[in-house]
Amino acid sequence: MPQTPDDAVQLIDVRDLAGWIVHAAQAGRTGCYDAIGPSWTRREFLAACAEAVEADCSFAWVDRAFLERHDVRRWSGPRSLPMWLPMPEFAGFCTRDTTPARSAGLTLRPLAESARDTLAWVRAAGGPVTGLTVEEERSVLDAWHAGRAE
Repeated sequence: MPQTPDDAVQLIDVRDLAGWIVHAAQAGRTGCYDAIGPSWTRREFLAACAEAVEADCSFAWVDRAFLERHDVRRWSGPRSLPMWLPMPEFAGFCTRDTTPARSAGLTLRPLAESARDTLAWVRAAGGPVTGLTVEEERSVLDAWHAGRAE
């Protein structure tokens, strides 16, 4: 995982966002909202996802320079790590105040449900639909561990 385990991450299940957008439109809501879920530390988020899908895994905290040297890209798309935005350029990006959106009717399903459904979707698609392939991830981690052993 990029950066440190204490970096903030935020997400929203697109089903929750879509439902809230329809609700807000029907209610005639106007204004600016950060329609996203609560802020988690990367460690908390990954541990909760692993627990939800009953995965037995460990995490490697890899620094930004190493990831960039190995052509790992941020956020989304090929060779990316979802939920990774380099710091300090994106400091604060994943610490939005969700109180106004929740007060305007935004509700969120449990992270565990989103994690299980996402895993089912990835499996149905035959593998990741964005990000690193299994082989790319293995190659980057092998290089990381080899460099740490020297």
